[in-house]
This record gives sequence, structure tokens and C-alpha cells, in this order.
Amino acid sequence: AAFACAVSNPGVNGTVRCWGANAAGQLGDGTVTQRVRPVQVNATATKMLKGVTAVAAGGSTACALLTTGSVKCWGLNSSGQLGNNSLVGSRLPVQVTGINGVATKASSIAVGANFACARLATGAVRCWGNNASGQLGNNSIVTSKVPVVVKTSTTVALSGVTAIAAGAGHACAVRGSGAGARVSCWGNNLNGQLGIGSTVCDPAQPQALP
Repeated sequence: AAFACAVSNPGVNGTVRCWGANAAGQLGDGTVTQRVRPVQVNATATKMLKGVTAVAAGGSTACALLTTGSVKCWGLNSSGQLGNNSLVGSRLPVQVTGINGVATKASSIAVGANFACARLATGAVRCWGNNASGQLGNNSIVTSKVPVVVKTSTTVALSGVTAIAAGAGHACAVRGSGAGARVSCWGNNLNGQLGIGSTVCDPAQPQALP
């Protein structure tokens, strides 16, 4: 929403630059000053964020995936979309709880409107932030300030995921690859965005496309 980001030299030397609106600190440069040209996302007040392989932006929040598999986010945090067990926004990147590149590693990220998701190296998915439409996919509509496991039922975790994408209040995952690939979506379905042939469904867990 009114800002954008790009990765330069993805990998161990990868950095991020952002530009546009910055009222919530979503440019990650430690300020709330609007920028009409790209500015460097910083890890600290004096040190740039490095080791970035991918960046995703949505609403007034952005997240970066690092080479270690760690995920860091910055900007608005009104629904816990920074994933750091807080509701306080940050003008600099903060560590997403539990996805620190040590015990749990991410391989891709997606950011929606006030929520975000990460595909783990194991093929599972975790999401955090606003959950009013079930967009966290954990069989509830309770907002979470830390990542929760996306499930296909009350007890079974979504698995075998090869790609993820997030919209305003819904998300989708590709499971498998090639001719056997399938898509599952979860969250808001007011306009049929889950692709299941109707605008009515249980929004709290993934729905497989027909």
C-alpha cells in the first residue's frame, strides 16, 4: 500500500531498498520520512541489513528472507504482523519469533494486509498477524503475534508446499510439482478468491481447489 521494496544482489551480499510511504516505518530505514527514491533498509541505526535473498511487502509491513533461513520484518504491527510477539511497530527489521534460521528455516515468504506467511524448508507453512478471516489457516480466527502452523484439519499440518502467495485477507499454497501439483487456499472468500466454486466456506483452514 503506497510503498515498494527490491533486493539487490540476492544472497550473502544481498541488501534491500524501499521507497514511498513511510508513516509506519515500512521503509525500514529507521525513520518515518516519506522517500521518493529508494533508501537502504538497515539492520541497526548504523548498519545495513545484509544476507537477503527475498523481500515481500503488503499493507504497511515488509519482511525479508535471509540466506540463513531467518525471517525479519518491519513497519506496522497493529495485528502482530511483525511476528515478534508484540503489537509495537518497528522502523527497523525485527526477528520473527521461531523462524531464526537455526531450528526452523524458511525458504520463501509472502505478506498480505496485516498478516504474513513463511514456507519452511520442510514444506510446512506458518503464518502470523491478523486472522479475522482465517487467513492464518490454523483452524481459528484468533489473531496471533507469533507464527502458527497452517493446517488442513484440526490436527494435520499442511505439508509438501512448494510455493506460497498472500492476498489482502487470504493466502494460497502450491503443493507438489509438475503434473501432480495442487493448489490450496484459505482465508477470506467473500469474492470467491479461494476458487472452490462458491463464496461460502470454513475460512479457518486450507480449502483444496476443485
